[in-house]
Amino acid sequence: MKRSVCVILLLGAALMALPAHAQMKKDTPIEISSDMLDVIQAEQKAIFTGNVIAIQGTTNMRSTKMTVFYREGGDAPAAAATTSATPPAQGIYRIEAEGGVVFTTPTETAIGDKAIYNVEADTIDVVGGNVTLTRGQNILKGNKLNYNMGTGRSILTGGVAGNADVSGNGKPSRVHGLFIPKSDPKPVSKP
Repeated sequence: MKRSVCVILLLGAALMALPAHAQMKKDTPIEISSDMLDVIQAEQKAIFTGNVIAIQGTTNMRSTKMTVFYREGGDAPAAAATTSATPPAQGIYRIEAEGGVVFTTPTETAIGDKAIYNVEADTIDVVGGNVTLTRGQNILKGNKLNYNMGTGRSILTGGVAGNADVSGNGKPSRVHGLFIPKSDPKPVSKP
């Protein structure tokens, strides 16, 4: 029991250290709420399930499931080990969200099936068969969105639509955009 409380406190402290969107300060805490939390200490991960909502400043993400991967001390999971002489930093290095992912900033909303937040690169990848990015009235659609949290740059790509055949061939999917120009207010005419 004592170790579980320690892990949850460590996880909470690590969550507060997440890099933030350009509109937020790096020390802005993150709050995650869900119906259930399962901390698997041996694998250094915490799994939030059921109506998951993560909020940091004015940025938030909602999903059905969210897995937080973290490092304690200088130990890193084998998959996250680096080849440099510098040991990897303690804390969270990756967050994966699955199921009805909605990622929002004050000016944008991205919707997809899955999102992967790479904390060290400060990027989030939103993927799925119909990824939608909305900015104001403008709507962009594709299969993968790479969003740089530091710069605000978005790269949306297509992919292969539908099921590819055995040879890997399938109908290529394209990126689509609907751009709504700003309209000038019409002058009110007096009778």
